[in-house]
Amino acid sequence: MINKISSYEILTKIFVLSQNPEVRFISREFYEISALNPVRASFLIKKFGKDHVFKIINNENPEFLLYPNLFKKQELVIWLLKKGADTDSVSFQSLFEIMIMRDWIEAIDYILNIFDEITEERFEFHTWKGFYPHKYSEPRQKDTRYFVPKLFLLGVGRSIVGRAVERGKASVYKQLFNAHKIIPKLEIDYSKAEILYHPKISKDGLPDEFTRRIFQSYGIDILKVLNDNDPDNSIISGASKSTKPSKNSFYKTCCLIC
Repeated sequence: MINKISSYEILTKIFVLSQNPEVRFISREFYEISALNPVRASFLIKKFGKDHVFKIINNENPEFLLYPNLFKKQELVIWLLKKGADTDSVSFQSLFEIMIMRDWIEAIDYILNIFDEITEERFEFHTWKGFYPHKYSEPRQKDTRYFVPKLFLLGVGRSIVGRAVERGKASVYKQLFNAHKIIPKLEIDYSKAEILYHPKISKDGLPDEFTRRIFQSYGIDILKVLNDNDPDNSIISGASKSTKPSKNSFYKTCCLIC
């Protein structure tokens, strides 16, 4: 067992450091190792760097530029994210859009659960604009740490949800609408942290036609989700606290989709 483990580790290092995909043809062992997603992720990060491995063609239908055949399954993307692969905000949103187009449920769940640490100044900026509901410690301590979602759903929510509906991604749609329930699992002292969570995405963020199509696809059960995320109940409208549901919210939704 020890020899096998050592052999695996050595062959993996050789393959990754070689930066030559043709090495996989040297032997069956190399070929088998090269097919493992964790190894492929390490290979790509070593070859292109953590900040450049997610090169994406940003057009109407975003696509991976590097080794597109390798990126046909979500498992590799998840492993790249686990190993610290990153990109600029525009490409990151394009990456998320690709996940929606391909119905990559596990990858979407992973990316929604990424929360980045930011400075107090940036945290105050987002809090001041009333963009996100947040949990905070009182009184604020000097060693307080600040976290926000990697993907700013509020900024891209309307277009992203719209695409999900257009492409008939029911499971994706539900993930986006339930993102505000995500509690990040961070290795921190929560008593010394302030966290901005995902905002609620309400039906008011979608054109009427999308709302009708949502209802036609998912039926009466979707009304509960829509009304739970109604602006009257959500901080997305800029309120500092949740308010009671509008008495006519259910009636308004029924009228809208009928």
